[in-house]
Amino acid sequence: MFTVVILANDDAKAMTRTLNALIGATVDGLVRDVVLLAEGKNEVATQIADFSGCRIAAPSSFSQILLELKTDWLLVFEAGCLPEEGWVEIVANFAGDSNGAGHFMRSPLAPRSLIKRLFQAETALALGLIVKKSHVAPWINRANFTPYDLAKAVKTKPLTAKLRPA
Repeated sequence: MFTVVILANDDAKAMTRTLNALIGATVDGLVRDVVLLAEGKNEVATQIADFSGCRIAAPSSFSQILLELKTDWLLVFEAGCLPEEGWVEIVANFAGDSNGAGHFMRSPLAPRSLIKRLFQAETALALGLIVKKSHVAPWINRANFTPYDLAKAVKTKPLTAKLRPA
């Protein structure tokens, strides 16, 4: 099972789009816990957390979230990303067969411009980072450890699941 961390912003539509994509995975038992990481007093994220039953936390508490994981797997999304149909089965199979880390593949429905492809590397975090709890253990006690640091620290492999990045 997964804990999902969503990097919240102040765009309610973006956050609800990502949360809505998790409903099927929650019903199927893949997602157990959802945390919105929100900077400062983000009223939009607070309201969405209240309505959806998510927890809300400050990015500075990311290490604490990792320490208190109730599940064996962590899935990190940027608010606004949209996993495409079929992702639940692919991610569940990956979790059952793997010990490492992975990320989604960019959907052909969300192409990148030539300039971005040439000059801006796409991070695993932008593509939905999937990490086994045992893989995050070396970084749990680091101060100010962020999801961006985690994405840089782990080596991921692409899954066949598609995602439209935020």
